[in-house]
Order: sequence, then structure tokens, then C-alpha cells
Amino acid sequence: MRTFFTGLLGAMAVATVAAPASAAVTIVNDKCVSVSDSAGCLFNGNIAAQFTAETQSVYNAARDPDISLTHLFKSDDGQGFLGTITFDDASETSGTWSTNGFLVDYLAVKAGSQFVLYSIAPASSGTWSTAGLVNGRGIKRELSHLSFFGSAVQAAVPEPTSWAMMIAGFGLIGAGMRSRRKDGAALCQA
Repeated sequence: MRTFFTGLLGAMAVATVAAPASAAVTIVNDKCVSVSDSAGCLFNGNIAAQFTAETQSVYNAARDPDISLTHLFKSDDGQGFLGTITFDDASETSGTWSTNGFLVDYLAVKAGSQFVLYSIAPASSGTWSTAGLVNGRGIKRELSHLSFFGSAVQAAVPEPTSWAMMIAGFGLIGAGMRSRRKDGAALCQA
């Protein structure tokens, strides 16, 4: 019996050590009015694809109205990032961003152990700053990454009248080419 309990305790210890650490996302209540205010909403924790549902849930439990986050990519995904980021200064605390083929409606700026989530009018470019993300001594932190939430921009589908005009235009071009060919053939025979 003693060996059974020793084995059980040993297995529990291994399971505890082998379990992945949770990077819990928490909202910093005194720093967040809403994600749409100019200061954004301050969170402790990490923001990436695997933490999207947790971030959305934590925000929706604390604030109204509820938000819906659709993760697109983050800036340090390497091959997965479809855009550009620029830095305004050597301290890497502000700059611009743009995406290729995506409209962003939420932007998360991550530095240190915190991130700020902003609601923005759907756009494919904008500015970022680590303002509000400071260490214990009040010094601004360098950017870790940006996380983008939104949707892919759909290619415009022409209206039926546009299709009709395009088809008529191709017809006129074809008729003009046929007319020139006949005129050229008549000149060669004369």
C-alpha cells in the first residue's frame, strides 16, 4: 500500500511539473474605461492567437458592450505577418503599422507583461505606441509585438450594370478590330 501512495504522489508531482504554465489574462480595472476610449484598455498577460478567447471573455465580463475579437496575426509571427511596422524613434516605443488585404478593428500593443487593447475604425493602417505600458520605475517599455484583430478585405464584385458595360466595351473593341482587318484586306487587294 505504501508503494502505491508513493507511486501516486510521484506521478502527481511529474504531472504538475509537466503541465504548461498558464499565462492568465487579467484586466487592470482602474486603467480601462472601454476599448474604444483614447487610452484603450490595459491588461496584464499576453496577447496572441491562443489568448484571444480569454482576452475577449475577460473584457466582456468586466465591461459593456461586449466585444468580439477575430485574431488575424501578430507582428512577430515571421512568415505569418502580412504587413509592415515602422518605428518613430530609437527607443522603439511608437511608430506606424499597415496590413496587406486586412481591415483591423482591434489592435493590441504588447510590451513587457502588459498589453493595451484599442478599438479602431476598421482600417488597414495606423499608428501604435507603448504609452501606458511602463515598468515599476515609470519607464516606457519597448514594443514586444502588435496583435491584429479584424477581417480580410474582400475583392470588390462588379455590379450587373458594370458587367454589361464591360461586355459591351469588349464587343465594341472586337467589332473595331474586325472592321480594321476588313479594311486592311481591301487595301492589299487594290
